[in-house]
Amino acid sequence: MLDLTKQPTLTGTMSTFIGLLTALTSLHLNDHEIAGTLPSQVGRLTKLNGLWLQFNSLDGLVPSQLGRLTQLSTLDLSFNNFSGQIPTALANAGSLVNFFLNENELSGRLIDISLFSLLKKVNVSGNALLGGTVPVGVGMMALDRLDVSFTALTGRLPEFSGEAPPECELGATFLDCTSAQSCACDNEPTNNVCEAARAIPDGTTQVPLGANSATNDCATVKEAWLRWTASCTGKATIGTCANNFETRMTVRGCNDQSSCAPPCNSGVGQEVTVAVNQGDPVTIFVGKVSQDDHQTSLMLDITCKSASETIAAAATATAVAPTATATTAAAAATTSPPPSAVPAPSSSAEVALIAGVAGGIGGLLVILVVAAVVAVLLRRRQNGANTRPSNTTSDAVSSLPKNAHYSDVSAVRSGQYASADSKLIF
Repeated sequence: MLDLTKQPTLTGTMSTFIGLLTALTSLHLNDHEIAGTLPSQVGRLTKLNGLWLQFNSLDGLVPSQLGRLTQLSTLDLSFNNFSGQIPTALANAGSLVNFFLNENELSGRLIDISLFSLLKKVNVSGNALLGGTVPVGVGMMALDRLDVSFTALTGRLPEFSGEAPPECELGATFLDCTSAQSCACDNEPTNNVCEAARAIPDGTTQVPLGANSATNDCATVKEAWLRWTASCTGKATIGTCANNFETRMTVRGCNDQSSCAPPCNSGVGQEVTVAVNQGDPVTIFVGKVSQDDHQTSLMLDITCKSASETIAAAATATAVAPTATATTAAAAATTSPPPSAVPAPSSSAEVALIAGVAGGIGGLLVILVVAAVVAVLLRRRQNGANTRPSNTTSDAVSSLPKNAHYSDVSAVRSGQYASADSKLIF
């Protein structure tokens, strides 16, 4: 056992050499100022039954290697700055009894905690972007305490089958807690005013609706204000199109008076696409317009695509279309009529295809011409290497006709004379 809780405040980071302490059975490093990431080498401490690192400044991802600690009964990483998703591999640590990840910056979906058959206490509260649902199997567990408050969990809390349901905290979530039994839960959401807007993650979230606060111009009878932090720099699509009842939505600041978003194709929801920069806060208003449908919540969907993803998608769509056109054209060519009977292109796609084919043929002709010119030049160079120099005056003089006057030799040397009999060309 290594217990440093009563030592003077420790600072700095955890060394990867922690993985060499393979005989360690428990590690207490809570209530210090340890920063940086939790080394993955901690997964080598397979005899560990307790890991207490709460109240530090650790950040980064929760290592998936913690799932190798099959004897671990207590994991306490609370009150740190861990981010990202809870690794699914953690479910392999099947001996967990106490599972504390509260007050971090975790996101994504809650793992299936019902896989921890020995679990007694669970606290993942204070992770505002931690979504998903409470697994159905939790209702069959003999839990003592369940705290998922101040998260983005949605859906319905399963009914507990035991004689003594757990003490639980569900406040400030998106959970439907009408069957919460012993659980503390705010049945009426407190996020029906803009200043109390609740944080919401990417993806699809079931949003509970509160009473109308008369702070909007969309004529709703139940509503909710939400705050989303942009997860990319690009385009965000926000909509309520998944609902089968009439909704209203705006994306605006608390004091703005912008109109409601345009309707979806279904006509019962709204959808809007806005430009965002990563980290930007985006305030969203949603609500329903009828008292008759007895709906107490609605589905809100948020997707964010970076500029590069948007360009890649457009390029893929552009590439698929010409391929399909070319395939169709090739099939049609096998049964095409004589050239005189071929009709003029009737669409821009056909014109583009013809232009592409013509461009390809033109490019091929250019290549052939260049190849021919190169071949001629090489041939001339080779012939020149195999031929004696032509500027040999003695040969030219010896080839003069016997009756040529001696004075003509000077003309030969000057290049002004060629004997018709010798057929030399100077």
